This record gives sequence, structure tokens and C-alpha cells, in this order.
Amino acid sequence: MDLKLYRIKEMGKNSNLLALVDVLYNRDLVICGVRIINGRDGRFVTMPQRSYEKGGKTNWINITYFVAPSDMDTFKKEVLKLYNEHCASQSGLDVPQDAQNTPDLGL
Repeated sequence: MDLKLYRIKEMGKNSNLLALVDVLYNRDLVICGVRIINGRDGRFVTMPQRSYEKGGKTNWINITYFVAPSDMDTFKKEVLKLYNEHCASQSGLDVPQDAQNTPDLGL
């Protein structure tokens, strides 16, 4: 899976939402609005979503997804790895110990 972080919007340390990223997938498709979340059990990735009302309750549904669950898992792990590498290159951001080098953000 060939992924690059195309655009990164950092949200700050005071929010569980760390960043919104646009991901270039296989040099053919940009997936906009991927979220990097800081949860109780660590960082995780969510796909772009939209809300809808059903029975008076607000629900959320992914608007972009992979058909195969294994591809979705691979995508999320790779995006998180690329984000951690990006954080490692930025001073003052909270970076996990396993973060490595900066990704090539060019097309």
C-alpha cells in the first residue's frame, strides 16, 4: 500500500483530536478528512465520517472505507506510522518512542 500524508492540520494538545489529514493513496486518490485521535488506549485513526439522525439519536457512518477489513487495518496502521514520523520531525509535539523519520510529503 503506497501512502503519503498529503496535507496535515494539527489540532493542538488540548484536544483528543490531534490532527485531520488528507492521505494520498497509491498516487491516484486523496482521502480527505482522516482523523488522528488520542484515546484512552493511545492514538488511533478514523476514516472520514458523516452524521445522520435515526430515532432522535445522532449516528455516525464512514463515508470512505475498504471492503476488506485487513486492508482497512493496514491503511490505519500505515497512516498512524506516517503521522508519528511527521511528529518526530516537529519540535514540541508529543512523539511516541517508536516514531522514525519524516515522510516525503511531495507528490
